[in-house]
Amino acid sequence: MRILVRNAHLVTPPCGGPLRGEDLRDVRSSKTSILCVDGRVEAFGREAEYLADGAEVVDVGGRLVTPALVDPHTHLAFAGERDAELRMKLQGLSYLEILNRGYGIYRTVEHTRSCSVGDLAAIVHERLNTMRSHGTFLVEAKSGYGLDMENEVKILRSYEGLSGVIPTLLAHVVPKGWEEGEYVEYFKRIIDRVRDLGLARFFDVFCDKGAFSVDAARELLLHARNRGFGLKVHAEELERTGATEMAVSLGATSVDHLEVADEEAIDALASSRTIAVLLPTTPLVMLGGPRPRARRMVDEGVAIAIGTDFNPNNWIESLQFVLQYSVYTLRLLPEEALSACTRNAALAVEARDYGCVAEGKACALAVWDVGSLDSLAARIGVNRLYRLISPIEASTSRPKT
Repeated sequence: MRILVRNAHLVTPPCGGPLRGEDLRDVRSSKTSILCVDGRVEAFGREAEYLADGAEVVDVGGRLVTPALVDPHTHLAFAGERDAELRMKLQGLSYLEILNRGYGIYRTVEHTRSCSVGDLAAIVHERLNTMRSHGTFLVEAKSGYGLDMENEVKILRSYEGLSGVIPTLLAHVVPKGWEEGEYVEYFKRIIDRVRDLGLARFFDVFCDKGAFSVDAARELLLHARNRGFGLKVHAEELERTGATEMAVSLGATSVDHLEVADEEAIDALASSRTIAVLLPTTPLVMLGGPRPRARRMVDEGVAIAIGTDFNPNNWIESLQFVLQYSVYTLRLLPEEALSACTRNAALAVEARDYGCVAEGKACALAVWDVGSLDSLAARIGVNRLYRLISPIEASTSRPKT
């Protein structure tokens, strides 16, 4: 595969380590051509034109080109839907009241358990295509709606063979009828089984009110680390627990959510290599609640990334929209939001070949139907993707808006 992208307005973050502070907005802008050969960036500018013999030429007419977006936090595989919960939330019902009506996570678990791996894989494929039609190529994808050995393995098997998917085993909640300590011992066996089958790269645990305690989460994380998993933690979403400091002390790749993170949590992240994955639309779908203190984190030197948190209670498949939304609600500059949705997001899933455009890196490019990054950030409500160029596909045609 040889592709020459001509007349591009390329905007890309640098390809080093996690971007912090002023470096988060230090993107590079140029009018150039980009040559991709066999899924990797080969050359730029005149050299790209010189080496482009036999390449498919994609003239983008001065449009904005960025790295394809990277979604570092999704719950991609589940069956069924819970759209009726929105009406209940609007009527003032609490999460517990909704749960008692037979909705919430256990409804999703029920539907997912009744779904075959083949049907679940088809659902995942459709959602992945939707994400890509909005500019995302690389996607982290969690389990977590099985709760038992058979179904957690089934969920992870639904990701097998999908390029651009980073599978993560998630310890989500303690099921009804289980004691926490008893379930921790059981889930260690799930960790062992998933490692033996090679089905996941990361292990994640939801450490918060109503989920796992800090001590239980630490025990699971240590077990997973000893089995070779990278570590992630859902932390400080509902209640300040100290899970951030615990995750940092264990060398977690990322800590995700952080809506109620305080100065101590921010300081711990700023002095570590752990990336803070922020999920700006989670408070939106909860009809309120605190937002992550993104501006404070950036100013204090925390490496932030941004994800969709796609799940049945937060049905947002477009990271393009979340990038735009984060500019308006978290007060991020467009350059900061782009870096958080590309380079830092890629590093949050340890995918160093993605999230930036440079020679030797993966050819994963988003061509936007605007001329500048400011326009991409400002124009919410219409899908602005013009074309996605990825290592596995020469291109996809422009999607319907």
